[in-house]
Amino acid sequence: MLINILASLDNYIRNTSFNSELMASAQVWQTFWLHSDVKIDGDPVIQSCIRFNLFELNQSAGRDEFTSIPAKGLTGNGYGGQFFWDTEIFMLPFFVYTEPTIAKKTINVSVSHAANG
Repeated sequence: MLINILASLDNYIRNTSFNSELMASAQVWQTFWLHSDVKIDGDPVIQSCIRFNLFELNQSAGRDEFTSIPAKGLTGNGYGGQFFWDTEIFMLPFFVYTEPTIAKKTINVSVSHAANG
């Protein structure tokens, strides 16, 4: 199975270019900021802080059926991949309003982990 994944990835890499990946990434980020940006007038430092937090939430979110938002986000792996229920308390509301698909996957991962002990 891993060989098939690596072969598929190798094939993808050979058939793409940096510019096409850059444009695809730019489109994803443009859509994210269109739906998720919070604007604060009058304080550019606070504005930058808010945007960094939004960026970190987006980068940290799992996008499959197996991963959620890790305990330390982009700041480190000190919890060894553990997930905590406070993810749903503090982070889920953001995704409910901005990325409902990610919100649903986050809940499904938590339910799956709870059901499997």
